[in-house]
Formats: sequence, C-alpha cells, structure tokens
Amino acid sequence: MSEKTDGVLDHGGDDAPPIASREELAAQVAELEETVQTLNNLLSTFSARMLRNVDDLKEEMGRRVGYGDLQPIQKDLEKVRAKIDDIVDEVGYGEALDIAKVPPDILEAAYQAILDDLLAELKKARGAHDAEQHVIRSLEELRLKTSGSELFHYKPHRIHVGVARPLAKGLVSARQVQMTFDELVRHLLEPIHYHTPRNFRALIKIKSQEFAVDKALFLANSWEKAGPQLPALTERLSKLEEQVAGALRDVQDFAAKLQGTLAGLATRESVEGLGMRLAAIEQRLTESPAAIPPPLVADGSSGAAEERVLAAPGSDPMSLAALKRALGLEEAVLREVLAGLESRGLVSSSVRGRYTVYRREESNNA
Repeated sequence: MSEKTDGVLDHGGDDAPPIASREELAAQVAELEETVQTLNNLLSTFSARMLRNVDDLKEEMGRRVGYGDLQPIQKDLEKVRAKIDDIVDEVGYGEALDIAKVPPDILEAAYQAILDDLLAELKKARGAHDAEQHVIRSLEELRLKTSGSELFHYKPHRIHVGVARPLAKGLVSARQVQMTFDELVRHLLEPIHYHTPRNFRALIKIKSQEFAVDKALFLANSWEKAGPQLPALTERLSKLEEQVAGALRDVQDFAAKLQGTLAGLATRESVEGLGMRLAAIEQRLTESPAAIPPPLVADGSSGAAEERVLAAPGSDPMSLAALKRALGLEEAVLREVLAGLESRGLVSSSVRGRYTVYRREESNNA
C-alpha cells in the first residue's frame, strides 16, 4: 500500500484491529494459492476418476445390453424367423395342394394324426364316455350323407382310417375321400368349435419325410437280411439254369427224333383207306347210286354182309382190323363192302393217326 494509506490507518484510533503487515498478507495469499492449487488438483483427480467411472459404466452398459438383455430377444427373433420359413414352405408360395398326387400311405397317416388329435381334445372337453358317443353319432350321420364312410370306423379309443388300400387299388378317388374326411371333421368339431385342427399341409410334409425315412430303413434292413443269402441264391440259380438247359436239350432231341419218326410213318392201312375214300368220291361224282352194282362177296350173300357191317359200327368209330375181328370176314371182302356202303352214304370213314376208322351214318339209317 501507499504511505497515505498508512497515515490514514495510523489515525484510526486505538480500538481498530491491528493491521497485518505486507509479509503476513503475502504469506496468507501464498497459503490461499496453495490451498486453491490443492483443491484444483483434487478436483482434477476427482474429475478424471469420474470420467473413468463414466466410461466404465458406458462400457458395462453396452456389454450388458448387447450380450445379456438382447440375447433372449435374438433367440426369439430366430424362432420367429424359423416359424416364418416353415409357414412359407407349408403354404408353398401360394400353390394349391393337389390331393390326388399325395401317396395313399401318406394321406392315411395325415388323416389318422388329425383324427387322433380331435379325439384327444374331445375326451379332454367332454369326457371319455360322451366323446365316444359323439364319435359314434358323427359316423352314423356321415354314413347317411356321404359315400366312402366305411373307410373310417371307430374301435375302442380310436378312429381307424383305412384309405390307403382302396386308393391304391383305384376303388375310390382321392377327392371323394377328402370330401368324406372334411365332413367327418366338421361333425367332430361341433362340441369343440374353438379347437383348431392340425395343419393338413404341414402333416402331409411331416408324414412324407417320415415315410421316406421309414422306407429307407425298411429297405436297408431288408438288404441286410437278404445280402448274406444272395451268394447262395445265385449259386442255386446257376445250377437251376444248367438243369433247365440240359432238360431243354433233351426235349429238343426227343422232339426231333419223334418228328422224324412221325414224318416217315405211313402204314399200309392208312394208305389203302385213303385210296378207298378217293375211289368212293370218284364213283359218287361219275355215277348215280342206282347204277352202282352191288359188290360181290366171297360167301355169295352181299346183303347179309352189308347188314352185318351196318350192324357192327355203333356210336364209336371202328378200325378195319376191329371190324374184321368182330365180323369174321376176309379183309378183301370187308374192304369191298365198306367201299360200297361209303359210296351210298351209309358209312363214313376218316383217318385218325395211323388208322382208318369207319362210322355208320345215323341220319341215313334211322
């Protein structure tokens, strides 16, 4: 301070507080500055610590939100995405399901699954007894209204579906079966109208996959059983082929020999019988029956011989040798009598294998 100020302070009186010297004030200012510096350092340290804490909190919050709180949401989104994919697949991008193209076994399995689900819901809502009575009434109403109801019949605790075999045999059409099934489901849903049946298209898809797996397993098991037997069956088949080939060669050789034997076989009797038939036909064409002289026989009685010959052949044809033995005539006489009778149409002859047989004409001898 200035000297004037010091003078004014000196005349202030005895009651005024003592005036601090300049050194004291400087010391106090220095102390205050040190205190302020200490406070600034403390504030800086506290501020830095607070900033670090804030950064740590931000990092912790980001980590917890990203991996903790959002993880269930992410799982839910994945489930929803999977369900949407399944629904899009089931819908088939708007394509209609052609029931006629579904294999009968898969169609029967899908019907059975839906009816089992409906029956379980009926038992839960109405009880076992009332549910059974409702199923029986529904089937009776179905028989009165639609055809094909015999494909669905109720046995204790289950509605049995039997559409696979009739569909495979073509006894019923798939569209008719589907109409009958829809009508049955409508009757069954009357007491439980709030219930939604299982998705038919989804069941067709699931049962198709199950059917493919079951068929693959069945074929694999069948192959495992048949595989060890294949070499033995192949060996037996080879032996059987050899035996059949040998037997076929034997038959062919026998047939060739038999054919040669039959081709060269011609008995005197068959040749003479054909000659007699040709002579009789020639006489019938050239001469009238009245102009033909009666044949001469060795015993001088042509009429008696003809009567004996006509009386001998019955309903069954007889050969020349059989007539000779039965009548006791000579072969030349018998041939002459038979030729005359055949020329007049009283007897007919025919060749059977190696022999010529004669038959009496019943219409002319009545």
